[in-house]
Order: sequence, then C-alpha cells, then structure tokens
Amino acid sequence: NAEQRAGLGLPDALEQNSWRFGLRRMLLGYAVGNANACEGIEPYDEIGGLDAALIGPLVALIDALQVAHSELSSAAVATEWGARLQALLQLFFLADSEHDDYLLAQLEQLRETWLETCESVGLQDELPLTVVREAWLAGLDQGRLSQRFLAGSVNFCTLMPMRAIPFKLVCLL
Repeated sequence: NAEQRAGLGLPDALEQNSWRFGLRRMLLGYAVGNANACEGIEPYDEIGGLDAALIGPLVALIDALQVAHSELSSAAVATEWGARLQALLQLFFLADSEHDDYLLAQLEQLRETWLETCESVGLQDELPLTVVREAWLAGLDQGRLSQRFLAGSVNFCTLMPMRAIPFKLVCLL
C-alpha cells in the first residue's frame, strides 16, 4: 500500500496500484455489485458466486503479509525476535515432504541455537531484521558432510565423497 511504499522511499501517491486497493475494489464489488463509486473506489463487480470463496484466502494472505511486514520492520530484542520467527514459521510454512520437515526442523534448531547464544553473551540490544536474518539463515548455508549429496539431478558438494562414484559430468567452480 502507499504507507509501505513510503517506508521504502518510493512515491506514496500510487495507492491505486497496490494490492490493498485492488482487494478493496473486489470486496466492494462483491458487497454492492454494479453500483456507483464509494469513497473514490469503483466496485469491481465480477466477483460473485463461487469466485467469492477465492477472495477470502487471498485477503487473509495479504493481511498476514501486512502484519509480518510491520513486525519485521521494527527492531527488537533477541527473545522477541525468537517469538516472531517461530510465529512466521508456523503461519507461512507447512511441510509437504520429508525434506520440508527436515528443513523446518533445521530452521527451528538454528533459531534456538541463536537464542541460546544471545542469552549466553547477555545481548540485550535491539536488533534490526538484517542482523537477525544473517545470523539465523547463515546456518543453512553451511554444508555438512553428513548431508546426502545425491539429493537431486544437480548436486553441489565437495570432491571428497565423489571420488568413488562415477558421474557423467563433474564441473568445478
């Protein structure tokens, strides 16, 4: 919306080109149908019947993203960040496979480890998102030798586990 754009240093006069404005048009069109403009908003009246069931989850998603944006935009202490990150994981991520379960468990473990580290050093300062993001997600980038290296059709790994397995193509970076 316009407020979010202004916070990013973009022109805030373009409210009509935002998700919020489009959703307001759709909801107004569903409520009043083909009617006159209301408070400067022209209703989008092509929402009705079974299509109306689709707008509800979209509105819920946009609202959740707005709440997440406002929470992530403000600095906080480590314990508050831990609660925010856990809430975001539970709200936005649902595991569909064993790999997703593993990744979510790894994110949770990294979050707990980071919180323990902050507590052990007595960190009480408010931290911005950039610091928390770097500290939390850095653990995902660290490769482990115990990880499966034949997980897909393209694999990135060290040369050590590959010396005994024949491959058609090996590329070195």
